[in-house]
Amino acid sequence: MISAENQAIRLRKDYFKALLRQEMTWVDVNQPGEAASRLAEDTVTFQMAIGEQLCMIYFFLGQCIAGTVIGFYRHPLPCLPGKRCCCFCCCCCC
Repeated sequence: MISAENQAIRLRKDYFKALLRQEMTWVDVNQPGEAASRLAEDTVTFQMAIGEQLCMIYFFLGQCIAGTVIGFYRHPLPCLPGKRCCCFCCCCCC
């Protein structure tokens, strides 16, 4: 979640810099609160999407590593790369 917050802060800063580079006519054409409300909505959406995705990536990566470690601990021989055929023999004999 911290990474998502940092990305959202960076997005807000970049968006604000882009607003300051606009011509004066842009300010006259657009509504005063339109840019602020759009910035708030977009950054919240962006932050929630990034936060959820990063949490899921960390969760599945941890699950994969934990599964491999448990597999090596419980049955070390079938987990070795050269012992694939031994895996079926050990499972059938048990």
